[in-house]
Amino acid sequence: MDFKDKSYDVFHMFNDRWALVTAGTIDDYNTMTIAWGSMGTIWGPPHKGKPILTVYVSPARYTHSFLEENEYFIVSFFPEEYRQDLGVLGSKSGRDGDKVALTKLTPIALEHGVNFEQADRLDLQPYAAPHHVHRGNRGCD
Repeated sequence: MDFKDKSYDVFHMFNDRWALVTAGTIDDYNTMTIAWGSMGTIWGPPHKGKPILTVYVSPARYTHSFLEENEYFIVSFFPEEYRQDLGVLGSKSGRDGDKVALTKLTPIALEHGVNFEQADRLDLQPYAAPHHVHRGNRGCD
């Protein structure tokens, strides 16, 4: 089944479950925990809109440079048992070393990036997409 044919509780997925956004290759990638994002459709006649997934990453985050340098990113959701690991990946910087090694997660190479063996196997997952990095006004900190 195509991910577009399923229903997702996006509010619950991002707000309650958290996720990882990952960009790069298996030899050079970074990942970070996110609890914000959106999924939907944009531009198209009825029943032919383009699926979109939007995440927000501060330019100060190390992952931001990987998003700028790579055409694709992957968003992954995990079972609750990996909440502590996502906490580590959201609080440590990849600038300081291999933070994934501090977790129980196992990175795997995909055609368009890196995912993790432990990620939920949703029809949405992995969602890899070309992206646009907005460089506009950051607004409030």
